[in-house]
Amino acid sequence: MRLRRRYAAAGLLGLAVVVACSPVKTAAPAPGVDPALRPFLLDPTVDCAGGLEEPAAADLQRAYRDLLRSGDAAAALRAANQATAGNPALLPAQTLRAEALLAGSQAREAAELLQPFAAAAPECLPLALALGRAQEETGELAEAFVAYMAAAGRSDAAAERARAISPRAQELLRNRFSEALRTGRREAAAWHLSMLGRFWPNSEAALRSTMEMAGVDEDPRAELAAVKALQAFHPKDSALVLRRGQLELLVGDPRTGLALIEALAVAAPADPVLETELARAKFAWRLLNSPEQVRGLRAKVALTRADFAVLLYWMVPQIRTARPGAAQIASDIVDHPSRDEIARVANLGLMAIDETMHRFSPNAPLRRADAVAALLRLVASEDRAGRCGFPRAGGRDALCSAGVACGLFEDPLLCQAEAGLSGGEAIEMLRRALDRLKDA
Repeated sequence: MRLRRRYAAAGLLGLAVVVACSPVKTAAPAPGVDPALRPFLLDPTVDCAGGLEEPAAADLQRAYRDLLRSGDAAAALRAANQATAGNPALLPAQTLRAEALLAGSQAREAAELLQPFAAAAPECLPLALALGRAQEETGELAEAFVAYMAAAGRSDAAAERARAISPRAQELLRNRFSEALRTGRREAAAWHLSMLGRFWPNSEAALRSTMEMAGVDEDPRAELAAVKALQAFHPKDSALVLRRGQLELLVGDPRTGLALIEALAVAAPADPVLETELARAKFAWRLLNSPEQVRGLRAKVALTRADFAVLLYWMVPQIRTARPGAAQIASDIVDHPSRDEIARVANLGLMAIDETMHRFSPNAPLRRADAVAALLRLVASEDRAGRCGFPRAGGRDALCSAGVACGLFEDPLLCQAEAGLSGGEAIEMLRRALDRLKDA
């Protein structure tokens, strides 16, 4: 009896040793969709079931549940394909197709499938989530952010992912905007800018893009507003200060503009760029304090001959005080509102009167070469350095070369063209000419 008990105890001990030494069996992984993916795979028959009849809705819902439980993407695809056979625009079925593709690690195919239906994302939460997840997995972070934001108010998962990818999405949109603007694709640039303004309206990326777009569009008021806002990020950025000064002189507070540029020039007295900008600012200040008919010339796209005569008369003190030579008669300025200014400029020999017809043609477009000739005549008598001599021969080519040598402009081809001269261009050329007079 004792022997049997001894053997029994030994047997139990051996069994315990075997059990203890056996490898631990782990539970088999549960079938179904990855838990990290589940928050982005919602029942496609909810929130976007318009046009879906009850039998089809039940079939799709059953396929969706089977997908979550088993992870069988192929079966879900078959059910979705069957539902879309007669109606390719059926959102619940297309959404289920995308969800099956996502579950099967085919994010790119899912994104391409749902992209044509993206406009429906605000109404169809399952579509928005599936689209956002697919785009995020394929690296389309800007597009994913837009999709997530369409769902953020109804999905914690979407809101969390939108916050996570927001900085990178903003950076991508900014880069795309810059590239589109650089390559002249304005519509694409405008779309990227609209997205920046919609989701990050007060960000540096949005404000800088607004500033750059306004510059391209020649909208100085919008550019000035953006520059002011940008200065909150970079209050000591000299480039922003300079640009604000230029824009204030143009469309804002001229006194502020002049003060800003003067402060920059004082801080960097050896900077030739700032020296030039200060000269421009002072000239702009003079222009702003001139008669209304002169102030309005800056905005003109093309000046007339009378416009240029008025600009010369009021902006060059020597013209108003000089004694003209023999009076020339121009029959077509007698009733012109600027006849006094035209007569003074013409009688000083700066602008020509047709000797045969006795006409000045005050309303004719001002040719660039005529403006260059007038300015060269203005400074030639005082230019001791010989940089601004008026050519006596050589025609327009020689005239344009002389204008470049005098520093009135840089590109002689612009002078040789028959195109007119804008108010801004004429004012800058006159400012340079007056600098030559000052230095003579």
